[in-house]
Formats: sequence, structure tokens, C-alpha cells
Amino acid sequence: MRRRGWGLASLITIGIAGQIGMALWLDHHGALGLPQSPVSAGRALGALLVVAGVVLVRRG
Repeated sequence: MRRRGWGLASLITIGIAGQIGMALWLDHHGALGLPQSPVSAGRALGALLVVAGVVLVRRG
């Protein structure tokens, strides 16, 4: 019988998605003394593709 848990791939992918989301937010607001870099369509699309990857890994 297969247990329906999150699995390591899902957890790692979710962690990376969280890091990318936080990086976009920090760059957009110029946090930590860094220059501001507004969220572009390409950067937002890339982040959404990572989230889509989480969904695909989760559904297996």
C-alpha cells in the first residue's frame, strides 16, 4: 500500500518556491539596502512556473 504523503521532492520544491517568492518581494521593495528591482512579467512568469512545478510534483 502506498502512503500519500508529501514526499521529499514536494518539500524541496515548495522550499525553493518560497525562496523565489521572498526574493521577488525583497528585490521589489529594495530591502536590506539593495537597489530596487521591480517585478517584471518574465520574473513573475518564472515564479508561477515554479509553483506549477510544485503542483505537478505533488500530483505525480
